[in-house]
Amino acid sequence: MTADARTLSLEETLLEPPALPPPPTRHALLVILIALAALLHIVTIGTGDLYSETEGQYAGAAREMVASHNWLLPTNNGIPRLQKPPLLYWLIIASYKILGVNEAAARLRCSAEYAAMSAGAIDVDACGFRVSGSLLRSPA
Repeated sequence: MTADARTLSLEETLLEPPALPPPPTRHALLVILIALAALLHIVTIGTGDLYSETEGQYAGAAREMVASHNWLLPTNNGIPRLQKPPLLYWLIIASYKILGVNEAAARLRCSAEYAAMSAGAIDVDACGFRVSGSLLRSPA
């Protein structure tokens, strides 16, 4: 045993252990990675047909809403589609107005949702550290 060994108090070991600060480039790298993924998704958004069964049904229902001017009841081949609220179809209709009725316009809604979710994940991550850090500190 060593003679200069000392025992640590409870406060020194469990309550507030010193933590290394996060590297300054961690959040920047995460933002760059998400931006590259979004760019790749948007660049390839118009390639290929609407291959998923539901992807075509959502696009068809939005197209029928534009044709019939019925903005509250989405239908596909005359059959009501009530699984999703109309906001989903309104977003597709908005992209139809911007890009025309095509595959890229039908998929643009998904890209916007992914970008919003990614931005929300970054904010939650940053806020989570602040909230958890303030909750772990003992009152002064």
